[in-house]
Amino acid sequence: MGLSEIFEAYKPERLSRTRVSARFYAYRDLRHTWRASQNLIDLRISDYLEGAPREILDALATYLWSRIGRLPIPLKAKRRYDQFTAQPTFWAPHRATYLARSQNLLRSPVGAWRDLRVSFEALNRLYFSGRLARPELTWTKRRSHTRLGSSHPPLNLVVISRVFDDPRIPSYVLDYLLYHELLHLALGVEVRGSYQLWHSAEFRAAEHEFHRWEEAEGWLQAIADGRRPTGRATKSEGRGVPQA
Repeated sequence: MGLSEIFEAYKPERLSRTRVSARFYAYRDLRHTWRASQNLIDLRISDYLEGAPREILDALATYLWSRIGRLPIPLKAKRRYDQFTAQPTFWAPHRATYLARSQNLLRSPVGAWRDLRVSFEALNRLYFSGRLARPELTWTKRRSHTRLGSSHPPLNLVVISRVFDDPRIPSYVLDYLLYHELLHLALGVEVRGSYQLWHSAEFRAAEHEFHRWEEAEGWLQAIADGRRPTGRATKSEGRGVPQA
């Protein structure tokens, strides 16, 4: 059975006269989109799912139709899909493809001014008791002020915007941002009903253990607002993770 036929089989009754077209599409991320017209719903499904077990495609079809039709979320189907796509074994064969499509990744932790590996080692020692295995750490190629950092737990990948490879920004600000992303790897996601909660109460409590989190948050907000730093950080401002 083809992809269109799978989605046709789970189409809500009130859309029975609407034609369905579903195809795999080479998105960078694991994402799915659709366009609806009067007589057609055209779905683009991430090609990372090409070859996925039939029950996973069934679960995805059930879940996406609930979103398209604004129906109650089918929790069982959504959890089955989420659990499958969160596994490192799902992402392992797609890792090279994902990284090739992520053209903004420098694929190196070494910047012009700062080395993400140095920050990681200090953070791991102080906040994680040395338990974390070092993930792949990389700067972006472009200086993004909107997406400052991201983590991808199934790929064991952490990405930091090159805007922080700057001596005018205190090193503790970079440390805090990297700490935030490492917490995602360490704590994972909390599932509540149909929602995945990445910033749970446990996460926020751990985040606030960082020694200068309020000051660092202020810097992150300023950078996100496009307020550029001027001059170099002073010695006290530049001091990063305290040594244990």
